[in-house]
Amino acid sequence: MNKADFEKILSEYIENSEDNFVQGKSALRPDLAGLRIFDEPLFGYASAKDAFFDEVKKTGVIGAHFIAPPEWLPGAKTVISLFLPITEQVRAANRENRSWPADEWLHARIEGQAFQNKICRFAEELLKKEGFPALAPMTDPRFSAKSPLTDDRTEQNFYTSNWSERHAAYAASLGTFSLSKGLISRKGVAGRYLSIITAACFEPDKRPFSGIDD
Repeated sequence: MNKADFEKILSEYIENSEDNFVQGKSALRPDLAGLRIFDEPLFGYASAKDAFFDEVKKTGVIGAHFIAPPEWLPGAKTVISLFLPITEQVRAANRENRSWPADEWLHARIEGQAFQNKICRFAEELLKKEGFPALAPMTDPRFSAKSPLTDDRTEQNFYTSNWSERHAAYAASLGTFSLSKGLISRKGVAGRYLSIITAACFEPDKRPFSGIDD
């Protein structure tokens, strides 16, 4: 399987899945039934042994509890990252009230996350059917968003995960970090990132930047 085939199959799945649209039974308002959540995704590829993943383990970045790609999946060769841009309809609705998220945005957050998990599982199975072990850290039982160093939930550093979708996306050339620590892709910052680690060998994308906030 090459990049073009992988991206075509996954893009068509995202485009046509009913999970990319708000279903009537869960719509917060009747007029939101059928609302599309995500536009066409962006794809990026990084080597599972990219030196950047060693940098992420350093104190002050994420830390030693970060699990590098080969630790998630022995024999890993590639980290595939996707950015799922949130549709303009959702973004426009969220600009109307700066003090409270729009109903459209809440759907993108809740149903969008559920669909994101399904995309991860679909991508895993797609690669496995081609004979390549694969896993998405986000849906792996080992994933944790709690610090191993403190139990004090009042501390800012308590919520720190052992995998970072933003850092994986940076490694895969999808964008650089903003002052607010979001990752800015060429389609903006409003969206969701996901990643799949696989033993399939895809050529890494060359990062067109040298600094994390370029």
